[in-house]
Amino acid sequence: MVGVMSGTSADGADAVVAEFNERDGDRPNGMRLLGCAGIDYSPQLRAEIMALNSPCDNELARSQELGVALSRIYAEAALAAIRDAGLEPGDISACAVHGQTLRHQPDKGYSLQAVSLPLLAELLGVAVIGDFRGRDLAAGGQGAPLACGFHDWYFRDRPCAVLNLGGFANLTILYDNNPPLGFDCGPANALLDAWAEKHLGAAYDEDGRWAAGGECQASLLARLQGHEFFLRPPPKSTGRDDFHLDWLMAQGAGDHTTQDVQATLLALSTWCVAKELARFEEVKKVYACGGGVHNQALMRELADAFDGASLQTSDQVGAPARWMEAIAFAWLGWRQVKGLPGNLPSVTGACGERVLGGYYFA
Repeated sequence: MVGVMSGTSADGADAVVAEFNERDGDRPNGMRLLGCAGIDYSPQLRAEIMALNSPCDNELARSQELGVALSRIYAEAALAAIRDAGLEPGDISACAVHGQTLRHQPDKGYSLQAVSLPLLAELLGVAVIGDFRGRDLAAGGQGAPLACGFHDWYFRDRPCAVLNLGGFANLTILYDNNPPLGFDCGPANALLDAWAEKHLGAAYDEDGRWAAGGECQASLLARLQGHEFFLRPPPKSTGRDDFHLDWLMAQGAGDHTTQDVQATLLALSTWCVAKELARFEEVKKVYACGGGVHNQALMRELADAFDGASLQTSDQVGAPARWMEAIAFAWLGWRQVKGLPGNLPSVTGACGERVLGGYYFA
């Protein structure tokens, strides 16, 4: 199964080829990562993605054109991963693709991802599975986070937490005998990257060095912490609809030096995860994945903020942090092909388990 993921960091597309096995009914025997590949977005494509995260001119046509352009990149990434695995497209059962999120409005019943699933099927000559969020939303859920199902299937060292540090941070809390919990915590890289791009002209703050050289502004941090999202109980999910530069400026970011704002955003990303994790005193191990694991300043701050819980990357248990989200969507595709549910109602708030995704034949 191929999984293709492009997350809210909007910096590129990751693709994996993974094999999943079962034993004793639906208990996992294992996952094998056979191949992987990543393609960075051009600055122009990333700028268009960011522009379409907010209402703009001619957005209907532009979003469709973006979906076509992205699907060509997804096909390129998928084929590169298939080659990396030493396979041919004919060896692949299906390609599961998330698409690029442009809007996420679960309270209004929709989540919009840019992708052309029929085009991707044509380009690959492989069956394609997409629109994973729609069925959970229709069943009253948030449509997110969806990787928690894979976390529940894969991670056996419990109790533990899986922390995804993408554009936004989400936690999966795993127990031995209780249903898993999962929810978005708030911004991880999204605001940090956007602020670095605006003021450094760089796609991100490498290793968090710029943030580490600034000073957190307590007054600004307190205003950021007042966002109503942080007051919501789970199930909850968020995105750029809630957290963006216009919102940041409205909180008074312009009253501080740009480097101090970056330091404050680093503190916000740390705080929003640590405050949620603190509710689960029994969790002593946290496995981190996603692009944020490469932000050394963020990882240091998180490790210091976790009271009594150790922080390590998911690489330690055989699931490379870089590829975890793409692997999760390959798993969701595998579940869809087998007619098995992919969502966790205890996580998304849906009224029941559902088989996720629509199937496009090759």
